[in-house]
Amino acid sequence: MNGSAKTSRGRPIFRVIGRDESRSKKARGEGLFREDLYFRLNVIAVEMPPLRSRDGDLIRFAGHYEKFFAEQCARNLDGLSPEAVACIRAYSWPGNLRELRNAIERAVILAKSEKLFPEDFQPNCEDKVRQQFPPVKACRKSVRRFPWKNLRKHT
Repeated sequence: MNGSAKTSRGRPIFRVIGRDESRSKKARGEGLFREDLYFRLNVIAVEMPPLRSRDGDLIRFAGHYEKFFAEQCARNLDGLSPEAVACIRAYSWPGNLRELRNAIERAVILAKSEKLFPEDFQPNCEDKVRQQFPPVKACRKSVRRFPWKNLRKHT
């Protein structure tokens, strides 16, 4: 919901921005919210899907927050690892942008390398990615342990 009150000159003196249409419908139905006030305030309704259903935005916001907090913390980070991107995509982000922002800030502060990895995030995100992509950590260890020297000898 959105509405405003105006002075005699036509300038807004305050603006009301509300959210959660379902609650206002329920309140109107129960007589807890005046119907005429609802229609007065409901000038423009904007539907915003949750962050978890906007994959492109999710990664864009994560990248933005990574750069922002790296600069704030004077850290020289080189972005998100593919595993971290998978972790971010796998988690449902019930706290929306605020939760994502806090998770990225924490990861930037605690990062042990030049990129962010799932282990830099809160355990719930890493657990979620481990359920959906079990070989992520094992794959990285396997690549490190692979006998690369032997491969070069046979080529």
